[in-house]
Amino acid sequence: MEPGRASILASLEPVAATLTGVLAFSESMGPLTALGILCVLAGVYILR
Repeated sequence: MEPGRASILASLEPVAATLTGVLAFSESMGPLTALGILCVLAGVYILR
C-alpha cells in the first residue's frame, strides 16, 4: 500500500474507536462528536 493512502486510512482510526465505544460500550455521542466524525469522513473522501 502506498504511504499516502496508508496515512489517509490511519486517520479513520479515531472514527472507528468512537463508533466502537458507542456501539459496544453504550457510550454517549454528542452532537460535536458526530460533527467531528462527519468532518473526518469528509476529509478522507476529499483526499482519496
